[in-house]
Amino acid sequence: MGLALAVSRQRGAAGGGLLIRSGVSESPEFNALKAQRRVAALPVADVLRDAWRTVLLCLGANVIGVAGAWFVNTFMLNYTTQTLGLDRSLILDCLFVVAFIQLFTQLGSGWFAQRIGTGRFLKGAAALAMLSPYPMFALVSTGRPVAIVIGIALAVMCMSSSYAVMAGFMSTAFAVRVRYSAISLSYQVCAALAGGLTPLIGTVLAHRYPGAWWPLAVFYSCLAGVSLVCIGTLERRKRGAAHGVVEAA
Repeated sequence: MGLALAVSRQRGAAGGGLLIRSGVSESPEFNALKAQRRVAALPVADVLRDAWRTVLLCLGANVIGVAGAWFVNTFMLNYTTQTLGLDRSLILDCLFVVAFIQLFTQLGSGWFAQRIGTGRFLKGAAALAMLSPYPMFALVSTGRPVAIVIGIALAVMCMSSSYAVMAGFMSTAFAVRVRYSAISLSYQVCAALAGGLTPLIGTVLAHRYPGAWWPLAVFYSCLAGVSLVCIGTLERRKRGAAHGVVEAA
Protein backbone atom coordinates (compact mmCIF):
# COMPACT_ATOMS: atom_id res chain seq x y z
CA MET A 1 0.00 0.00 0.00
CA GLY A 2 2.78 2.40 0.98
CA LEU A 3 4.77 1.62 -2.18
CA ALA A 4 1.70 2.08 -4.38
CA LEU A 5 1.00 5.44 -2.74
CA ALA A 6 4.61 6.56 -3.26
CA VAL A 7 4.50 5.53 -6.94
CA SER A 8 1.20 7.34 -7.36
CA ARG A 9 2.66 10.51 -5.87
CA GLN A 10 5.70 10.28 -8.13
CA ARG A 11 3.49 9.94 -11.19
CA GLY A 12 1.41 12.88 -10.05
CA ALA A 13 4.52 15.01 -9.53
CA ALA A 14 5.89 14.02 -12.96
CA GLY A 15 2.56 14.81 -14.61
CA GLY A 16 2.38 18.15 -12.87
CA GLY A 17 5.92 18.96 -13.96
CA LEU A 18 5.17 18.13 -17.58
CA LEU A 19 1.99 20.23 -17.46
CA ILE A 20 3.87 23.23 -16.10
CA ARG A 21 6.71 22.79 -18.61
CA SER A 22 4.26 22.64 -21.53
CA GLY A 23 2.98 26.08 -20.57
CA VAL A 24 6.45 27.66 -20.55
CA SER A 25 7.53 29.07 -23.91
CA GLU A 26 11.08 28.72 -25.19
CA SER A 27 13.42 31.72 -25.14
CA PRO A 28 13.69 33.78 -28.35
CA GLU A 29 17.33 32.72 -28.68
CA PHE A 30 16.47 29.03 -28.57
CA ASN A 31 13.56 29.47 -30.99
CA ALA A 32 15.98 31.12 -33.40
CA LEU A 33 18.30 28.13 -33.18
CA LYS A 34 15.39 25.76 -33.82
CA ALA A 35 14.42 27.75 -36.89
CA GLN A 36 18.00 27.47 -38.15
CA ARG A 37 18.12 23.73 -37.31
CA ARG A 38 21.13 24.26 -35.06
CA VAL A 39 19.78 22.49 -31.97
CA ALA A 40 22.29 20.08 -30.41
CA ALA A 41 21.43 16.43 -30.97
CA LEU A 42 23.31 15.29 -27.83
CA PRO A 43 23.55 18.42 -25.66
CA VAL A 44 24.94 16.64 -22.58
CA ALA A 45 27.77 15.16 -24.65
CA ASP A 46 28.49 18.59 -26.11
CA VAL A 47 28.56 20.13 -22.63
CA LEU A 48 30.95 17.51 -21.26
CA ARG A 49 33.22 17.92 -24.28
CA ASP A 50 33.24 21.70 -24.70
CA ALA A 51 32.11 23.29 -21.43
CA TRP A 52 33.08 20.95 -18.61
CA ARG A 53 35.16 23.64 -16.90
CA THR A 54 32.21 26.00 -16.83
CA VAL A 55 30.00 23.20 -15.49
CA LEU A 56 32.45 22.65 -12.63
CA LEU A 57 32.45 26.37 -11.85
CA CYS A 58 28.65 26.49 -11.89
CA LEU A 59 28.57 23.40 -9.69
CA GLY A 60 30.82 25.19 -7.22
CA ALA A 61 28.78 28.38 -7.43
CA ASN A 62 25.70 26.41 -6.42
CA VAL A 63 27.32 24.81 -3.36
CA ILE A 64 26.10 27.27 -0.73
CA GLY A 65 22.57 27.37 -2.14
CA VAL A 66 22.24 23.57 -2.30
CA ALA A 67 24.46 22.38 0.55
CA GLY A 68 23.37 25.28 2.74
CA ALA A 69 19.74 24.21 2.46
CA TRP A 70 20.63 20.67 3.53
CA PHE A 71 22.74 22.04 6.37
CA VAL A 72 20.16 24.34 7.93
CA ASN A 73 17.20 22.01 7.40
CA THR A 74 18.42 18.42 7.65
CA PHE A 75 21.60 18.66 9.69
CA MET A 76 20.48 21.41 12.08
CA LEU A 77 17.40 19.38 13.00
CA ASN A 78 19.63 16.47 13.95
CA TYR A 79 22.21 18.70 15.68
CA THR A 80 19.74 20.63 17.82
CA THR A 81 17.83 17.56 18.98
CA GLN A 82 20.64 15.05 19.46
CA THR A 83 23.63 17.24 20.35
CA LEU A 84 21.93 20.14 22.13
CA GLY A 85 19.06 18.05 23.47
CA LEU A 86 16.34 20.49 22.36
CA ASP A 87 12.78 19.39 21.78
CA ARG A 88 12.12 18.25 18.20
CA SER A 89 8.75 19.98 17.96
CA LEU A 90 10.35 23.26 19.05
CA ILE A 91 12.93 23.08 16.25
CA LEU A 92 10.33 22.13 13.67
CA ASP A 93 8.21 25.13 14.71
CA CYS A 94 11.25 27.39 14.41
CA LEU A 95 12.09 26.00 10.96
CA PHE A 96 8.47 26.57 9.93
CA VAL A 97 8.78 30.26 10.80
CA VAL A 98 12.14 30.46 9.02
CA ALA A 99 10.51 28.99 5.90
CA PHE A 100 8.28 32.07 5.62
CA ILE A 101 11.30 34.34 6.05
CA GLN A 102 13.04 32.40 3.28
CA LEU A 103 10.04 32.84 0.96
CA PHE A 104 10.08 36.62 1.22
CA THR A 105 13.87 36.71 1.04
CA GLN A 106 13.86 34.86 -2.28
CA LEU A 107 11.15 37.12 -3.67
CA GLY A 108 13.13 40.22 -2.80
CA SER A 109 16.49 38.84 -3.92
CA GLY A 110 15.65 38.83 -7.62
CA TRP A 111 14.52 42.44 -7.50
CA PHE A 112 17.58 43.59 -5.57
CA ALA A 113 19.98 41.63 -7.80
CA GLN A 114 18.60 43.44 -10.85
CA ARG A 115 19.25 46.77 -9.18
CA ILE A 116 22.91 46.19 -8.29
CA GLY A 117 23.94 43.47 -10.76
CA THR A 118 23.61 39.71 -10.42
CA GLY A 119 27.31 38.96 -10.05
CA ARG A 120 27.82 41.63 -7.42
CA PHE A 121 24.75 40.46 -5.53
CA LEU A 122 25.83 36.81 -5.55
CA LYS A 123 29.33 37.63 -4.34
CA GLY A 124 27.90 39.70 -1.51
CA ALA A 125 25.47 36.93 -0.55
CA ALA A 126 28.24 34.32 -0.54
CA ALA A 127 30.52 36.56 1.54
CA LEU A 128 27.75 37.13 4.10
CA ALA A 129 27.04 33.39 4.10
CA MET A 130 30.63 32.79 5.15
CA LEU A 131 30.00 34.90 8.26
CA SER A 132 26.47 33.72 9.03
CA PRO A 133 27.13 30.35 10.77
CA TYR A 134 28.89 31.94 13.75
CA PRO A 135 25.93 34.00 15.02
CA MET A 136 23.63 31.15 13.96
CA PHE A 137 25.29 28.58 16.22
CA ALA A 138 25.74 31.08 19.04
CA LEU A 139 22.03 31.96 19.00
CA VAL A 140 20.80 28.40 18.49
CA SER A 141 22.92 27.22 21.43
CA THR A 142 20.89 29.42 23.79
CA GLY A 143 17.87 27.16 23.29
CA ARG A 144 15.47 30.12 23.21
CA PRO A 145 12.88 29.98 20.40
CA VAL A 146 13.28 33.59 19.26
CA ALA A 147 17.06 33.29 19.25
CA ILE A 148 16.87 30.03 17.30
CA VAL A 149 14.63 31.61 14.65
CA ILE A 150 16.88 34.66 14.31
CA GLY A 151 20.05 32.56 14.15
CA ILE A 152 18.83 30.12 11.51
CA ALA A 153 17.10 32.91 9.58
CA LEU A 154 20.40 34.80 9.26
CA ALA A 155 22.01 31.82 7.55
CA VAL A 156 18.93 31.02 5.48
CA MET A 157 18.58 34.57 4.18
CA CYS A 158 22.15 34.56 2.85
CA MET A 159 21.88 31.03 1.46
CA SER A 160 18.46 31.41 -0.18
CA SER A 161 19.41 34.78 -1.70
CA SER A 162 22.11 33.02 -3.67
CA TYR A 163 19.82 30.16 -4.71
CA ALA A 164 17.09 32.53 -5.91
CA VAL A 165 19.33 34.38 -8.35
CA MET A 166 21.72 31.66 -9.47
CA ALA A 167 19.73 30.30 -12.42
CA GLY A 168 19.73 33.64 -14.22
CA PHE A 169 23.43 34.07 -13.53
CA MET A 170 24.29 30.65 -14.96
CA SER A 171 22.14 31.09 -18.05
CA THR A 172 24.65 33.52 -19.55
CA ALA A 173 27.61 31.22 -18.87
CA PHE A 174 26.73 28.68 -21.59
CA ALA A 175 25.99 28.71 -25.29
CA VAL A 176 22.29 28.82 -26.09
CA ARG A 177 22.27 25.43 -27.83
CA VAL A 178 23.36 23.58 -24.65
CA ARG A 179 22.20 26.02 -21.97
CA TYR A 180 19.34 24.01 -20.46
CA SER A 181 21.31 20.79 -20.29
CA ALA A 182 24.39 22.49 -18.83
CA ILE A 183 22.43 24.29 -16.11
CA SER A 184 20.53 21.12 -15.21
CA LEU A 185 23.75 19.11 -15.08
CA SER A 186 25.35 21.69 -12.79
CA TYR A 187 22.37 21.68 -10.45
CA GLN A 188 21.87 17.93 -10.29
CA VAL A 189 25.51 16.97 -9.77
CA CYS A 190 25.81 19.63 -7.07
CA ALA A 191 22.69 18.28 -5.36
CA ALA A 192 24.07 14.74 -5.42
CA LEU A 193 27.54 15.66 -4.17
CA ALA A 194 27.23 18.75 -1.98
CA GLY A 195 23.65 18.10 -0.90
CA GLY A 196 24.22 14.44 -0.13
CA LEU A 197 27.56 14.77 1.64
CA THR A 198 26.94 17.92 3.70
CA PRO A 199 24.72 16.35 6.40
CA LEU A 200 27.11 13.38 6.64
CA ILE A 201 30.17 15.57 7.06
CA GLY A 202 28.34 17.71 9.59
CA THR A 203 27.42 14.62 11.62
CA VAL A 204 31.02 13.39 11.53
CA LEU A 205 32.28 16.78 12.77
CA ALA A 206 29.67 16.90 15.53
CA HIS A 207 30.82 13.49 16.80
CA ARG A 208 34.51 14.29 16.32
CA TYR A 209 34.27 17.55 18.29
CA PRO A 210 31.50 16.99 20.86
CA GLY A 211 30.23 20.17 22.48
CA ALA A 212 32.06 22.47 20.05
CA TRP A 213 30.19 24.21 17.27
CA TRP A 214 33.10 26.09 15.71
CA PRO A 215 34.21 23.20 13.42
CA LEU A 216 30.69 23.11 12.00
CA ALA A 217 30.72 26.86 11.48
CA VAL A 218 34.10 26.66 9.73
CA PHE A 219 32.77 23.87 7.51
CA TYR A 220 29.77 26.02 6.53
CA SER A 221 32.08 28.97 5.83
CA CYS A 222 34.15 26.74 3.54
CA LEU A 223 31.02 25.80 1.59
CA ALA A 224 30.21 29.48 1.11
CA GLY A 225 33.85 30.17 0.24
CA VAL A 226 33.75 27.65 -2.59
CA SER A 227 30.73 29.43 -4.04
CA LEU A 228 32.34 32.84 -3.64
CA VAL A 229 35.47 31.78 -5.54
CA CYS A 230 33.50 30.08 -8.33
CA ILE A 231 31.09 33.01 -8.73
CA GLY A 232 33.99 35.44 -8.96
CA THR A 233 35.74 33.24 -11.53
CA LEU A 234 32.59 32.92 -13.64
CA GLU A 235 32.08 36.67 -13.60
CA ARG A 236 35.67 37.31 -14.70
CA ARG A 237 35.24 34.79 -17.55
CA LYS A 238 32.05 36.56 -18.64
CA ARG A 239 33.79 39.93 -18.63
CA GLY A 240 36.67 38.48 -20.63
CA ALA A 241 34.30 36.98 -23.20
CA ALA A 242 32.34 40.24 -23.50
CA HIS A 243 35.57 42.20 -23.90
CA GLY A 244 36.67 39.87 -26.66
CA VAL A 245 33.35 40.32 -28.48
CA VAL A 246 33.64 44.10 -28.24
CA GLU A 247 37.19 44.05 -29.61
CA ALA A 248 36.14 41.74 -32.45
CA ALA A 249 33.34 44.14 -33.32
